[in-house]
Amino acid sequence: MSKRVLIHDDEQHTLEYHVRLLREDGYGVDFIEDDARAHRVMTGSDRGHALLVLDMMMPAPIGVPAIETESNNRTGRWFLREYRKACDVATPVLLYSRLGEQELLIAGWQAYEGWHFHGRGATPKPPTDEAERKQRLRDGFKVQVAAKKECDPHKFLRLVQEIIGRP
Repeated sequence: MSKRVLIHDDEQHTLEYHVRLLREDGYGVDFIEDDARAHRVMTGSDRGHALLVLDMMMPAPIGVPAIETESNNRTGRWFLREYRKACDVATPVLLYSRLGEQELLIAGWQAYEGWHFHGRGATPKPPTDEAERKQRLRDGFKVQVAAKKECDPHKFLRLVQEIIGRP
């Protein structure tokens, strides 16, 4: 059975392209198409994926107070934090968005802080630089980042292969 990748992205053309690219390489691919599926994934009742690819800039889900998400439709950080609270760190996550890599690292770190505080009652020690932030996200939170604008399709596929291996 092929490894399954779950994609949560509201940009239809990006979603269709990456689904095709991953399927052509032999991966099974599912995508989050509505708030009900997002909720099932976030609460841990929809498991079995080897990787979650998460866009950071999406509209807020129905029924979630705006204060719980972020301005500029940046709900990915909120989704990641809530997903980790429910599912811990069993499934690796690739933050893949139009934001720059540094912004993605900061958003990933903020989600990590929220998850860490929720589980341990304290925030983690801040990283000293970007390289340490990237390493600690990857090792402690199983999160990697890639900016769409800096990542060609073949690099995207290589990232997926590096994170979960070949199908």
